[in-house]
Amino acid sequence: MFMQLRVEASGLSIYLRSTFGHMRQFNFSKSRNCINTNVSGNAMNHKQYNRMTTTKKNNISPDRFTLYEKLVTTIPTIELKGASMPYTSFNGHMFSFLDKDGKLGLRLPATERNEFIDKHKTKLCEAHGTILKEYVLVPESLFKKTEKIKEYFAISFTYVSSLKPKPTKK
Repeated sequence: MFMQLRVEASGLSIYLRSTFGHMRQFNFSKSRNCINTNVSGNAMNHKQYNRMTTTKKNNISPDRFTLYEKLVTTIPTIELKGASMPYTSFNGHMFSFLDKDGKLGLRLPATERNEFIDKHKTKLCEAHGTILKEYVLVPESLFKKTEKIKEYFAISFTYVSSLKPKPTKK
């Protein structure tokens, strides 16, 4: 972890960078309010930040989360999202996630999806009793091999990049 302190006339800024390059910036103004700004520049006050980081717990082991974080960094233009269920998305389309038990789901186009299921002897993902038709469950043995799974991760990203962007709700 990397930490940098900067004192300015307006207050104090603290920069924290994880081992995988994710940056967090904390700004303390003279009025003692803490504003957290993530990499994309979205500002949150301390109540919003605490709610995001202390909400629902999951059963994802730190090792599995680290593997997923490492996989996400293979495509520099995307960032890891989600507090209780980590996921990635592009243009409003989610394309990968870790479920509450730490199982990885990837969204693949039909041809690659069928090939992936046959080749790796796996199945479609299931969430809350519903089968997710475009998502495959990545086997444990493959999930641990970032070099092999990053090819499918790139295919997944390319697939959602080709979809029409979803309109923003703001």
